[in-house]
Amino acid sequence: MAEPNRLFVSSALLDHWVENGYVELLGESIRLPRAAASFFIEEAVRVVGEVSGGGDPLALTNRVRSVRELRALGAEIVDRAMVMTDLAYDVVPGFLISVTGAPVSSAETAALFWSEGESVRDPDAPRSDEELLARYLMEKLER
Repeated sequence: MAEPNRLFVSSALLDHWVENGYVELLGESIRLPRAAASFFIEEAVRVVGEVSGGGDPLALTNRVRSVRELRALGAEIVDRAMVMTDLAYDVVPGFLISVTGAPVSSAETAALFWSEGESVRDPDAPRSDEELLARYLMEKLER
């Protein structure tokens, strides 16, 4: 089964959306009231970089990982800091947002933008599933 497409949103941005009524928090999901669309959210961090001088042997820099996954690997996360083994990382706290229901593969999403036999892609079409989800959310939030 394909991994669901997900978008990372910082806690600060999600707080802004909630405060301004753009989204409603419903347990482990958010809802766009104007679009009647729901999305699953999971606590996550974006790893900005390793700050203790030990390099990045775990290759976490510039990656987004769920807090659940990192804690299972032994990470301790407090606010904007994460310690894992003997390494310290600067992180951005936030959430992974994914479509509720059946996971949608990249191929299925790409099919929305490509017609059979067409060899030229629309230059304004999103280049990734994440960009597609981000555009959708921003469009609904701007209304």
